[in-house]
Amino acid sequence: GLLREEGLVAKLAGILVAFAGVAVILLERGLRREIGLLSGDLLILLAVIAWSGYTVLSKRLLARYDVMTVTGWSMISGTLLCLPAVFLPGAIPPLGAIPPGVWGAIAYLAVVTSMVAYPLWSYALRHMDASKVAVTTNTQPILTAVLSWLLFRERFTPGFLAGAALILAGVTWVETRRPAVARPAPVALEA
Repeated sequence: GLLREEGLVAKLAGILVAFAGVAVILLERGLRREIGLLSGDLLILLAVIAWSGYTVLSKRLLARYDVMTVTGWSMISGTLLCLPAVFLPGAIPPLGAIPPGVWGAIAYLAVVTSMVAYPLWSYALRHMDASKVAVTTNTQPILTAVLSWLLFRERFTPGFLAGAALILAGVTWVETRRPAVARPAPVALEA
């Protein structure tokens, strides 16, 4: 297999618990009301599958190459794959029509996610099991909700708290699992 991690079944159990927590939060936050709009959900599912493949393949590359090389080539290949979209009619609005807030969001994506987050992700992936690095992304709904509470005084609901508890339980389970230590074979006593 691509991933040769010890205790993979136990880690998968923790990942499923954390994923269930994310599902509880999404359902509680209105996903069930929008269930008819599955195209967006399917795109998100496709993105998760693509990210999982990227993580597994990056783990193998990071065993041979340094973090910045893998990150750099990921950025270059991703850019090349997206370039054909430039030729779609209306894909790029006139630059003067882009409001300052959107320029700020673009700068944030360029600096924080591309120049900071991707190398940090790759660094963690190089030094840890892929399952441990990947499961931490399940904490995003919790962090987003905490920021919403701090910035917008949004209230936590029972569904959110239940989902957050599942996420934290799953992440903790995966992060604290230690590989089983092989016991030495019993030594036969000679007479």
